[in-house]
Amino acid sequence: LRGDSPVSEADLRAMLRSRVGSPFVELDAVRDRSTLERALRDRGFRTARVSLRPSFAADGRSVTMAFDIAHGPEIRVGQISIVGNERVSEQAIRDELGLTVGDPAGETAIDDARARVAAMGVFRRVSVTSLDQFAEPATHIFVNIVEAEARTIEISAGVEGGRFPRRLTSGGTDDLLEFAPRGSF
Repeated sequence: LRGDSPVSEADLRAMLRSRVGSPFVELDAVRDRSTLERALRDRGFRTARVSLRPSFAADGRSVTMAFDIAHGPEIRVGQISIVGNERVSEQAIRDELGLTVGDPAGETAIDDARARVAAMGVFRRVSVTSLDQFAEPATHIFVNIVEAEARTIEISAGVEGGRFPRRLTSGGTDDLLEFAPRGSF
């Protein structure tokens, strides 16, 4: 592991699938590169780049893998703006976001924040976007929501009744008292 990483070498090595003394598997090496890059980006190093350079021994029996790390600047949450809410309070949305000013603005944290707000179940659309300010070490988190239409469910019940004249077979009439249940949804 080469380069100036803000994450300890021991922590980075613990993320690797490839191990000293194990067979070289190219797919694992490529996954290791992606894992390291993602870990740095999740810690707020949004422009982190990790390159992999395997070097094979002359006899072909061993390989040295070099991961070159360029972490770039650390970006933190500087401001959070929420727009589009009408019935749901801004505080309720902030509570579900799980992001606070000063947190690392990692990709996974932003994706998880969007999923948590969407899971509230009262929005038709949710987007959580990081508006990077390249001159600053902070980013503006912009939450744009569209609330779902309010649905009202009404249930009612009652009884209808009345007196109705009826003709008897003997030729006369008689009053009939009837009751009928009624309901609507």
